[in-house]
Amino acid sequence: VNYSQSEIARHFMNGLDMIVCDVKVTSIQESVDMNTLILDVLYSKLKTYEMNILSKKKIRNLLLWCLHLDLL
Repeated sequence: VNYSQSEIARHFMNGLDMIVCDVKVTSIQESVDMNTLILDVLYSKLKTYEMNILSKKKIRNLLLWCLHLDLL
């Protein structure tokens, strides 16, 4: 069976952990045409989201560390 790129992307998004990714999945669904979404675009959007989350965690951890050392 051959699935189109948009069908594969849609199935992939349905399989994501909704507790973690629910807001981002909803955002993607509302911002793109799901009938033309391909995996490369979906991957790029999810990777950008992941990088933003990681950088926010790093900043938060740095601030907590500074507070712990009483540097702020």
